[in-house]
Amino acid sequence: MKKFLMTLAAVMLMAVLIASAAFASDFDSTAKELSKVGMFKGTGTSFDLDRAPTRGEAAVMLVRLYGAEADAKADFSAGKISSPFTDCKNYTAPYVAWLYAKGLTKGSSATTFTPGAVCDAKQYCTFVLRALGYGDTDFKYADALTFAQSKGIYSPEIYTGKFLRDDVAAVTYQALATDLKDGSNYLLASLVSSGAIDKTAASDMTAKIETYRAMMKSMAGAEASSMDADLTMKINMNGTVNGEAMSYSTVTSGNVKTVVSGADIQSASTMTATSSGTTTKTGTWLKDGWVYMSVTSNGTTQNQKYKVDNALAMVQQMDGSADMSAQVGELAMIKSITASTSSGSTVYTLVIDGKAAAGMASKMLSEMGITSEMKISMDLGDITMTTAVSSAGLPTAINMQYSATISMSADGVSGSMKCDYDTAMKINALGSSVKITFPDFTGYTEVDMSSVTG
Repeated sequence: MKKFLMTLAAVMLMAVLIASAAFASDFDSTAKELSKVGMFKGTGTSFDLDRAPTRGEAAVMLVRLYGAEADAKADFSAGKISSPFTDCKNYTAPYVAWLYAKGLTKGSSATTFTPGAVCDAKQYCTFVLRALGYGDTDFKYADALTFAQSKGIYSPEIYTGKFLRDDVAAVTYQALATDLKDGSNYLLASLVSSGAIDKTAASDMTAKIETYRAMMKSMAGAEASSMDADLTMKINMNGTVNGEAMSYSTVTSGNVKTVVSGADIQSASTMTATSSGTTTKTGTWLKDGWVYMSVTSNGTTQNQKYKVDNALAMVQQMDGSADMSAQVGELAMIKSITASTSSGSTVYTLVIDGKAAAGMASKMLSEMGITSEMKISMDLGDITMTTAVSSAGLPTAINMQYSATISMSADGVSGSMKCDYDTAMKINALGSSVKITFPDFTGYTEVDMSSVTG
């Protein structure tokens, strides 16, 4: 039973740590923000975020991103623009005609645009990149997703499976926070300046984007790929397992080091956990695609090792190719962000959309194979995260608090628990100064990954 509870806590913690560092998958609040500035108007009764976008809808979004919606409608009504596409009528006609007049679309054939066909991620990212000022000399259509990733508006490890209107909302939001090709401004500011988007209506989004950009700029000098940090985690869990009321709490503290050099990732953590009067000391090391784990509890020590090729590949991919200045990938899942000063540091407080984080975390856990032998559902509250940045542009501390209800069944045991997490991280060093000294792993017993997570 205790093993089940510990697995439950570990899965939830992993899910949220993943979610707090990347895109999300349920962007209801993002769609509402876009709607406020007239960028995402839905389908009359809802935003229909759970279905694929059409080429016609993508054409409408592109014209809006150019700030040309009013001009397109007026010019089309006046007969100044038209298109040869016989299948574009009624609502989409002015938008497609404007794109055709500007040389931004050639249609699916000489006489058709196929507005009802599905628009995939590559097509939509191509449209968005055009709005940012990038053309055929900057990227090839076949490489559109890779180029969009380099600009911080797309993330392949998150946008897996079918591309939905939900994803359209996120990519659009990212684009609005991204610099134009000429570097003159970011897209939303450009649209406000031109009058295409009302300044008052956009004030909340503008403040959020500019505070986020200021935070990213303030940390531009940080070598965040390698880190040495002290970590404290407090977890309180209350619920039922197989119908029996259970309560579990633990305090864990220790040190974590991660060193990234190209595709090579190494890490080391030494943690001490105290729960119900029992103290467990755990050492975990990642080296050359192997995890080595040493656990000491009640006077007994177990040393084990297991291969993590797939997990390691995912971590390496998540390291990404975009530089710090381009990483606006988290912004679409942030509900609010504020800045204050304390002891010479700037403290940023972010509220992360819990629904978005839970949806993305579920997808990531599935991709990692963690949910293959267990059923997991999550209801995650909003996450509050504070990040302190020194005057030298280095993050010095990160704190995170959140609550979640998670249900899981595995190996004939099922439970539902309310979990409260409080984590605090003190960053000791970043970059090339971080070094790891590994112990001798001779005698560690090889085990299957399933026996570790089951």
